[in-house]
Amino acid sequence: MIIYENSGDYLIEKIEDDILELKKYKIAYKQKINICDKSSNKIKNMMSDEYKLKNIDSISSINDRIKNCIKLFNEQIKEINERISDLCDLKLISDVDKLKMEIESYNKKYKILKSKFINNSIYEEKIILDFLKIEDLNNKEITKEIDDNPVLLISEIQNKVILPYSGEEVESILNNKNNEYKTHQEVIEKEFTRNLGDFKNVFESRFKEAYDLATKRENYSKLDGIKLGIELYGKRYLHPAIIAACRNTDELDVYLDCLEKNELNEFKIFEIKYELYPITVDNSIYNHNNYFKKIINLFKGKKSKLIIEQVGK
Repeated sequence: MIIYENSGDYLIEKIEDDILELKKYKIAYKQKINICDKSSNKIKNMMSDEYKLKNIDSISSINDRIKNCIKLFNEQIKEINERISDLCDLKLISDVDKLKMEIESYNKKYKILKSKFINNSIYEEKIILDFLKIEDLNNKEITKEIDDNPVLLISEIQNKVILPYSGEEVESILNNKNNEYKTHQEVIEKEFTRNLGDFKNVFESRFKEAYDLATKRENYSKLDGIKLGIELYGKRYLHPAIIAACRNTDELDVYLDCLEKNELNEFKIFEIKYELYPITVDNSIYNHNNYFKKIINLFKGKKSKLIIEQVGK
């Protein structure tokens, strides 16, 4: 990202820095495409007549997702080339007002590109991990492990919030000698499960969760933690449990970017799921209004993929 200053040398230096960073993104995408190609070729071998394949539906689905990844990554490489071309054009602009306008336009596109890179990287990593698990299962080379949980569950029914986690995270915590956990389930209940009441005061909770994210998971200073807490304190439609579910500020930035654009279907780092108590709904307008008021009061009008599971019908 470029900040305009009235210095030609400074501007050229920043442009060169951004070009170098974009080239690194490009190299990373090419490496990801190479990994995806190798995985896809392995799948072709696994699906041959000579291979006694289990979970064929799952492996076919993963193959489709890998191909989609390759397509996405090639599109991103094309977009990176366009941004590099934009940067080269900036060097040729002498009019200050036009230069400022073009820099602002470039910065917006750069922010979108960076957000896509983070989101796509996490998506690609999950696909490859899913593929490796199925490959190992078919080769009978692994023992049973705890499954990944890619879902943030906010449940009124269970009166708790279950954060997303990976099996590897749970295993790592369990094997840590400094912990006294004896089972995977104990780790999940203590480390990845919260009371719903922890998030009742959304303003206070947003500040606290943002502060914890900055200072505990990102190792930022307390001052930076306070700044992030203040920034998110009044962030409308942001449920504090989502901040708690993010492993780092990059994941949170991707969510906030999707939230701002009202494109939460593009957020693929984890799924957000809600469970509400069932109520008796008849044709009465009063009852219908009460039901939707209940949702609004609980989740403060969240703009999210709302999946309501009514249990005990």
